[in-house]
Amino acid sequence: MGRAFRLEHHATSDLTTVFIDHFTYERIVRAMDRHDMVHDFPYPDRPAPTEEQERREFLAAAVAEPAGIPRHKLTIDGEWLITPRELTAALGSYFAHTIEQRNAADQAIDQWKPWIGLLLAGHNYLGVRCL
Repeated sequence: MGRAFRLEHHATSDLTTVFIDHFTYERIVRAMDRHDMVHDFPYPDRPAPTEEQERREFLAAAVAEPAGIPRHKLTIDGEWLITPRELTAALGSYFAHTIEQRNAADQAIDQWKPWIGLLLAGHNYLGVRCL
C-alpha cells in the first residue's frame, strides 16, 4: 500500500505520476511537519460534488493565504488537489530551515529529494493531485 501523486499539467497527455510506499510516506509527512510544511486547516465535511468543475474546486479548497499544505490533503485517503499556493507556502517554510536541517531529512528518507522535486514542479503547474 501507499499513495500516488500526479502533477497537474495543462495538457492531460503529459502526466507525471509518483508512487510512494506507505512507510516512506509516513516518514515524509512527519518530516514535513518538522519543517512546518503541513498545517491544520478546516476539513470540508460535505461529500465532493459530482459536476467536474465543482468537484475540482471542492478538492482544491484552501484558505486564501495558506501557511502550508492542509494536513487532511496528505493524511485522509481520497483524491485531493494540493494547490500551487499551498505548495509555495510549504516550500517557503522548508527553505527557511537551515541547510543542515534540510539535509537531515534527505539523508534519513530515500525519497525525500524526489518528493521535494515533485512539490517544486507542482507549484509551477496546476498543483499536485493526491490519488
